[in-house]
Amino acid sequence: MKERIRLFKVKLKRLAKDIKYQKSIRKPSHKKHYDYRGSRDLSWKYRHMHVAYCLLRGRTLEQCDSGKGLDMTYVTWMMDLAKDENRAKLYVCIDEKLSDAQKAVQGAHAVGQFLMEHPYTLWQNGTLVLIKDKYGSSGPYGYAAERSSFREPDMKNVVTATASFGPSCETYFKTYKLI
Repeated sequence: MKERIRLFKVKLKRLAKDIKYQKSIRKPSHKKHYDYRGSRDLSWKYRHMHVAYCLLRGRTLEQCDSGKGLDMTYVTWMMDLAKDENRAKLYVCIDEKLSDAQKAVQGAHAVGQFLMEHPYTLWQNGTLVLIKDKYGSSGPYGYAAERSSFREPDMKNVVTATASFGPSCETYFKTYKLI
């Protein structure tokens, strides 16, 4: 568990550095403004991760945050990720119309896209759950804290796979069939 708490600290430092960089390039006149992707989501994630880190180290909520507007379900979920026996699952929803070989490739693309878009994720190469996409990849975004879709350029930029990671993914994807 100590190793995972140390991982929280490393990710918090990197996240703080990225937030600082994003704030420095937010003005349209900045020469690197094309890199700007906003700092609101990063700040939200930092706040929740920081609260989870403090609670794991034995602090009380009052010592580290006001608690106002805090999603405690998300914080609790992140604290559970720090336990050694916990194996976080990344759900990869793949278009069921594809062939088996294409499903494997598109699933791998979605995982790669997820890792590029979410460098501060707490998913540490744990369990992958490959499931069939029965509703289409344009489903609701509310169930996952982190989600990335992969669009295949060779298939007219259609979304072929989506990777999702978050506290309510397990209940959301319970009715989906495994590949």
